[in-house]
Amino acid sequence: MIARTWHGLTPLETKTAFRKYLEQTGVRDALALPGNRGAFVSVVDQGAYAHFFLCTFWESREDVLAYAGDNPSQAVTYPEDAAFGLISDPIVIHQEVPEARNPFVEGGPRQNLLESASGQRENPPLEAVAETLRAVRQTSPLVHFITNYVTVNDCANITLAAGASPIMADDAREAGQITGLCSALVLNMGTLNERTVQAMLHAGQTANLLGRPVVFDPVGAGASDFRNDTALRLLREIRCAAIKGNNSEISFLAGGMADARGVDAGPESLVTGDNLAENARRARKVAALTGAVIMVSGPIDIVADSREAWAVRNGHAMMARITGTGCMSAAVTGAYLGANPQTPLRACVCAMAAMGVCGELAYEKLRAVDGGTGSYRIFLLDAMSKLDAETLTARARVERLEL
Repeated sequence: MIARTWHGLTPLETKTAFRKYLEQTGVRDALALPGNRGAFVSVVDQGAYAHFFLCTFWESREDVLAYAGDNPSQAVTYPEDAAFGLISDPIVIHQEVPEARNPFVEGGPRQNLLESASGQRENPPLEAVAETLRAVRQTSPLVHFITNYVTVNDCANITLAAGASPIMADDAREAGQITGLCSALVLNMGTLNERTVQAMLHAGQTANLLGRPVVFDPVGAGASDFRNDTALRLLREIRCAAIKGNNSEISFLAGGMADARGVDAGPESLVTGDNLAENARRARKVAALTGAVIMVSGPIDIVADSREAWAVRNGHAMMARITGTGCMSAAVTGAYLGANPQTPLRACVCAMAAMGVCGELAYEKLRAVDGGTGSYRIFLLDAMSKLDAETLTARARVERLEL
């Protein structure tokens, strides 16, 4: 059984009319096909917009193709959509499920992912941190990377240290097939070329079809036309579970003028206590536009979806002195999402906290031996490999931001 989930939003003024229109188009057309096993709609108001979620169930991939056409990862749209001011996500999510059951009966399309099973908010979500880490260690998810050649070894080793297993495959002829074997996909634009762009598209669309989470690291977005065009194309054609970048890269995605400096954020772009609220609101804006959890790395990390934002205050300045800690953070995120695909916000918060805590532990070890940057890289890997739930719970500094 395959569950296909679409999301779009309209102004509140057209909410009622669009709900009726949706029932007469997408819902009716789905239910009319023999391979369909149900269609469910949920509507959630947020600010000036109404968010619509349509989940349809299908017996097989062939049945999905009969409804969606030859490119099933793209949303099904209708000529009259624009009359309602509809903003449709271009990509839909497919997941394998055991049965056709209304996913919205709990009161909304998405559980608050930093709440416990009883519905009580954990603030900070320390128990959730421990549970998420344990899931990685217990399941050892396989993570597919299409990443850059500068940090590929670092990403592989930090993934192993986190408790997952990496596989690096960037040829378009096998990228989709390899993704089909994995629990998560990480796409990194660090050393971008046209060959890897095609591989990213094949792998990302396969991940979407199979319901596997995609982590996108738009390295250097804002620095060149090629990177800019590629980042926007990937976001149009692939639905990401998480997008992780520095503040300059996320600013570009938000449509602002990014102060890009190679693949690093310029000093004016770093997240600090003074601009934390402003940058958290921008992260939530990008989350609303993309449907992804947005992770902004910096002296203070921000993790946000469209409804809430969290600050992670772990880490050490030494992390910026070695190449690849941002790429490694994306790798750890892939591991955590691969083991916790149903709770993406929680997984991303925990991944950033884990990376930051390990940065702190590595620096403490570095000072004890009077080491330098080479030693720090090794100590960072050591810290991740030895990190346990108790240490992470004790040291994580995570707070929900009131915006």
